[in-house]
Parts: sequence; structure tokens; C-alpha cells
Amino acid sequence: MKKHDLPSLRNKFFAFSMIAPVLLLIIIASLTILAFKSDSFRNLLFLSLGLGLIIAVFVANEGERQISKAFSDFTTATRQYEETCASLEKIVTEQNTSIASLETQLIALKTENEKQIAQNVQDQAAGQQAIETIRQLNERNTILDRELTLLKRVIAATASDLEVNDILEVVCDELVRAFGVDQSAAALLDESGETLTVVAECRAETGSSALGVVIPVEGNPATLYVLKHKSPLALADAQNDILLAPVRELMRQRGVVSLLLLPVIVGGQVVGTLGLDSWTLREFTEHEIELAASVTSATARSLELAWTVEKLVKSG
Repeated sequence: MKKHDLPSLRNKFFAFSMIAPVLLLIIIASLTILAFKSDSFRNLLFLSLGLGLIIAVFVANEGERQISKAFSDFTTATRQYEETCASLEKIVTEQNTSIASLETQLIALKTENEKQIAQNVQDQAAGQQAIETIRQLNERNTILDRELTLLKRVIAATASDLEVNDILEVVCDELVRAFGVDQSAAALLDESGETLTVVAECRAETGSSALGVVIPVEGNPATLYVLKHKSPLALADAQNDILLAPVRELMRQRGVVSLLLLPVIVGGQVVGTLGLDSWTLREFTEHEIELAASVTSATARSLELAWTVEKLVKSG
């Protein structure tokens, strides 16, 4: 029952409760006048009074029952709404805490590198070795700055849009830009968990689109590995690797030479995958895989929030 139904029910019952006694009084008054003229009308008067009392009791009981039911439905709906709001608030709080923790870790690493740079500058006796160490630390700081910027951009972009496919499209764009790959795509599992459907991508203008392509899970070793182990999978020779045999034709159509496949995990369950494609031979480093996994983790939190909001809207 919606909120505006309860006042409406009250008004209808109140109006009926006011009109019924008035009509009853008019009938009784009329019968009273006639009762003085005839015994039969006197008997009819008593019968009418009895019927009127029965009707009044029935109206009172029915009205009380309807109002009690309305209050019960309204209380139940209010409790469900409050529980959903509390769940949404918890997800948002957890996401903000995770983001703050990740940023703190990166800033701490950068600060430590800067301390080492200062220490090496002071140590003139280190000579050329100190200069080389400073150069390496500066390079590391540059990489950390780039990674921190990437994570901030992904988080900001996904937080501003609560449409699942739009979130994944933004993430694909940022991955292509940050890793210098030729294309990226995101696929979601269907409810049965038997197929993946490509719902977002970022590709070069000359590349063929994979949007809407359905990828079977059964008999697909690469996908099964990611789903089972919930961990990334990097393949340097995508067109000839046996793990990608079921989708080898798709790899050739899209010109994929090397591939990095990552699981998207929401609530402890894999709900889809993110893929980074390179048209040239490429060995993804351990550091690159860790960074891509961090981006995927931030994406998963945004997807969980989007699905929670979508569920709340539908239940409202």
C-alpha cells in the first residue's frame, strides 16, 4: 500500500460513518411519526432500530479492520524501505573507506621514495651510484603518480554515473589510455552463468566491434580459469594459446595478439570480466597486472552500488 492510500481510506470511512447515522435518524424519525398512528408501524419501528444497530456495529467493525490492515501494510513497507536505505549507506561507506585506504598507501609509497631521494642527495660520496638511484626513484614516483591519477579518474568517473554499461565503458576507455593497449572490452555473466555477453568496449576506429558478442563459458579454458581462481590471466600469444581455442576466431577478427583477462568480483562472486587487448606481442608485467586488478576492484564496487540503487528504485 502506498503512503497516500492511508489518508484516502480514512476519509472514505469517515464520510460513510457520518452519512450512515444521519440517514438512519431520518428513517427512524419518519417511522416514529407513523408509529403513533398504528401498532404495525410501532413494530416496524422496533425492527428498524434493531437493524440500524446491527448496521452501525457492522460499519464500525469493518472500518476498524480496514484501517488496521492499512496501518500494518504501511508499517511493513516503511520497514523494508529503511532496511534498503541502510544497506545502500553501508555499501557507500565501505567504498569510501576502501578508496581512502588505497590512496593513503600510494601517498605513503611516494613519501618514502622522496625521503630516499633526499638522503641520496645529501650523500655526496655515493657519486654516480647515488645519481642513478635518484633517477630510478624519480621514475618510480612518476609511475606512482600516474597510477594514482588513473585510480582517481576511474573512481570519479564511475561514481558520477550509476548505469552499469556506462560505468564499464568509462573503465574500458581509462584502461586503454593508461596501459597503451589497442582496445579493451567488458563482459557480464548471464543469470545462469553459462555465457558472457560483451556490454562495453573501447577500440581503435579500424577495429571490429564486439558489442553483443556472446562467449560460452563451458569449454572455454581461459574464462573457466578466471571464474574458478578469481584471478587475472595474461596470455602473450592469444591467437595460438590453447586456453583461447574456443574464441580463437574472435581473437583473429579483433586482431588480438596479447591479452590480459581480469575477473570482476562483486560480493565474493565473479559477475563478469575485463579484457585488455594488444595488437602487438606484449608481456604484461606483474606490476601492470596488479594495477589493472586495482582498477577492476574499484569498478566492482561501483557496479555493486549501481545494482543496489537499481534494486531500490524498482522496489519503490
